[in-house]
Amino acid sequence: STNRAVPYYFRVIGHLPSSQIMLDLRAQATVTCTPFSDVAPHVIQVREVNSKEKGFRSQRKDTSECKPHIAPCLFNIVEDPCEYHNLAAERPDVVDDLIKLLKSYHPVPINNKPEDPRSFPSNWNNTWTTWMDFV
Repeated sequence: STNRAVPYYFRVIGHLPSSQIMLDLRAQATVTCTPFSDVAPHVIQVREVNSKEKGFRSQRKDTSECKPHIAPCLFNIVEDPCEYHNLAAERPDVVDDLIKLLKSYHPVPINNKPEDPRSFPSNWNNTWTTWMDFV
């Protein structure tokens, strides 16, 4: 997997990969999607996960536009990284579980301290930093 490539490379080689290798890894991990409005109905690109030739293949599958302001959306981002097939109607159990999980995170009021002019980025090379470490 590309996500594990850099730490593996570092362990084996002993230094970070070159800029070119990093660009190549980024290119391999990039998913290019056709805008939903341009996708032919019922044909989407599905990631071929188990294939030796990783990549995409066309597969007939219903496309369904996500309208989050109307209803929740759910996608299998491994098989459908372009998020063409909204699974929310097929998997209401998963949607319900995720909504419950989201609601379990209670907002906590911020505990702001009064402004301290010593913290201004202009004092630290115009950088937001952990300035108290340097005072």
